[in-house]
Amino acid sequence: MQEKQQSTQEIISTQLGSLQRMLQPPEISLAQLLAPLTRPITAVKKSFDLDSKQVKPLQISAEKAKVSVLEALAIPDYYQCSITHQIMREPVMASDGFTYEEEAITQVINTTGKSPKTREALTDTKIPNRGLISAISELLTRHPHLVVEDDVYLPESYQRDMLAALRHDEATVRRLIEKDHRLLTQPLRVPIIHHQ
Repeated sequence: MQEKQQSTQEIISTQLGSLQRMLQPPEISLAQLLAPLTRPITAVKKSFDLDSKQVKPLQISAEKAKVSVLEALAIPDYYQCSITHQIMREPVMASDGFTYEEEAITQVINTTGKSPKTREALTDTKIPNRGLISAISELLTRHPHLVVEDDVYLPESYQRDMLAALRHDEATVRRLIEKDHRLLTQPLRVPIIHHQ
């Protein structure tokens, strides 16, 4: 009788242990949480045969989720360029004292010539913000999933370098892909220059 009671207690203990393991929340990485956001809304629309009115709330929800993920990572606002609204890759301080993505502020200087922040005239002076470059580089090393979407700016200079390297230098191609793997998937926005 005592053996039967002990055996029953062992069975109950084993089953309770299994039940506790089943009830524990699974360990989910941030990349797994972001995975649904990486699917384009158009793919979701096609998958569920949704019309445009039904898709709009999905887009808004996806944007809110993306913002909350960025907030959860506690990414400071100053990592994002006020022109591109993306995390900067080549932050420079302009003559107005503010930091911008280099290509974006260069375009502003060449078009309007006025500061996006102060509306005062800008000079061509641009100083690399080395502290911010290091901090952003560290962030992207720790959280490479941020580069999956458009959260991080993809400089056209990376694309030009990639095209040149494709023609001449495999080691450079590998280095550029490691820098930003979107170079393999994004349509090129820079002109292809053929050398003769």
